[in-house]
Amino acid sequence: MPIPFEEFLFALVNNLGVFALLTMGYGSLLRYIPRGPIRFAGIGCLFGAGARFAMVGGVHFPNGNIVDARGVMLALSGAFGGPIAAAVTALIATFVRLLLGGGSMLQGIALIWITAITSLVFARIVAPGGRPSKTHHFFHLGLLACLPASVLLCNALAADLPQIALYVLLPLGVAKVFGVVVLGRFLSSAREFLIATQALERQAMLDPLTGLPNRRSLERNSTAIIDKARRRDECVAALVIDIDHFKRMNDRYGHDAGDEVLKQVAATIVTHLRAGDA
Repeated sequence: MPIPFEEFLFALVNNLGVFALLTMGYGSLLRYIPRGPIRFAGIGCLFGAGARFAMVGGVHFPNGNIVDARGVMLALSGAFGGPIAAAVTALIATFVRLLLGGGSMLQGIALIWITAITSLVFARIVAPGGRPSKTHHFFHLGLLACLPASVLLCNALAADLPQIALYVLLPLGVAKVFGVVVLGRFLSSAREFLIATQALERQAMLDPLTGLPNRRSLERNSTAIIDKARRRDECVAALVIDIDHFKRMNDRYGHDAGDEVLKQVAATIVTHLRAGDA
């Protein structure tokens, strides 16, 4: 079953649109949902939706085999959402495969879980912290995503292997590797951008010398602190600290010594704060 070049190119363009939507959704989850099972499950649902899109547009063979780009989503879900996201993505893909039916349904479901598990293990072994970020990481991950379906299809259609390899496995393999590399880089860039943005936001709220919250932090958080105390019918107190003879110390020993005093005072304050103190 040859795949015309125009159809192959159209599929790549469609995938780029899906990749863009996935990247925006992934960035929103990172920004607005705290790290934990809910975020990871949300990432799994995103990749599961992408897998569903890929499976519906896959190539169907008379013997019930379906070849598609679901491996892109299965390969990356564990790398960007951990075991929970990989499991959720695989569950959604399994449900869609059950709905599609066909004689090779059970084999297809097995491939879904094999791809999800092997990709998760690969990401944990190759990349620091199980988070691939380099192009060669995603290239190898894309090759790994191609293997299970390729082996199964070659065994099932051994008589037509030359044509299948040239007209089906090669273009879809290129699409999978391309998809894993491009989507992986998109997601990695979104994650790195968010980390850098959050670091800048934290720096803007802290005094660079002492590391204590600054005036901007007080202005942003004071309303929320007062509203919380009002709801709980609690009191709010502000502590003002003055360092005696600080100007004299600056004049006598210099500003470097004065800065060191400020750091020591700040460290002393932090060590005596209670859990509920702002």
